Amino acid sequence: MPPHIIRISSQKGGVGKTTIAVNLSVSLQKLGYETLLIDSDTGNPSVGFHIGLEKANIGYKDFVTGKMELNEVAVPHAPSGMHVVPGLVNVRPFELNERDERNAILRLKKSRYQFIVIDTEIGCNGITEGVDEALILTTPSMPSCSSVIRMAKEFDQMQLSHNLAINRVQNRRYEISEAEIAEMYERKTIASIPEDDIVPESIEEKIPAVLLKPKNRFTRSISALARHYAMGTGAEPESPGKAGKLSFLEKISGIINMLRSKS
Repeated sequence: MPPHIIRISSQKGGVGKTTIAVNLSVSLQKLGYETLLIDSDTGNPSVGFHIGLEKANIGYKDFVTGKMELNEVAVPHAPSGMHVVPGLVNVRPFELNERDERNAILRLKKSRYQFIVIDTEIGCNGITEGVDEALILTTPSMPSCSSVIRMAKEFDQMQLSHNLAINRVQNRRYEISEAEIAEMYERKTIASIPEDDIVPESIEEKIPAVLLKPKNRFTRSISALARHYAMGTGAEPESPGKAGKLSFLEKISGIINMLRSKS
């Protein structure tokens, strides 16, 4: 069964796109699914800052342009067991051509992973063809909501399946309600994720929030989102009850790739 590829998308900055990509990936891995997280944001790669790979010098560009194979750029994240293809902070922004995009998706579809989560740049640019669905993120504010409605319509034109999640919810009087957002989106939203101090704390510690505080409200929301995807795809966990554990060879491979990425 080919991996289920989820594109994490937003039309505006500041909605928590990378935070959700990182923590959703970890949560899927914790459920026992072999998960790969890819930082494909060529303009502002941020995944590395969340997990301590900000100094990587091999990663997404090397894979997507065909210079390196997936197993050469995917680094095991030891605390969770997921694998990560980091973005490169020291590389100038670049645009994918259609050939590279198609080849990258074909190679990803042949990989052993069950879920692949792609953290993308803002807007509809980047990998879309061959992606199974987009998870669009908004905050409960009118500027953010109106922009993602436009994004949803663009994805409809591309015939790309999509869902909408609301992030950074504080339940303040001035926020747009989940019901109002669903009415604008013309379908139900799949998650309402609270604003939580654990998020900036986790970024500072370079430990995903779902690992730093496994039982807080943010973690519970992300875990529910991961279960939604697990049930929706019908995929069976590759290693139920063994999530987060790496084999000896994976640990050695991870150390080698980490040293290469930082050298």
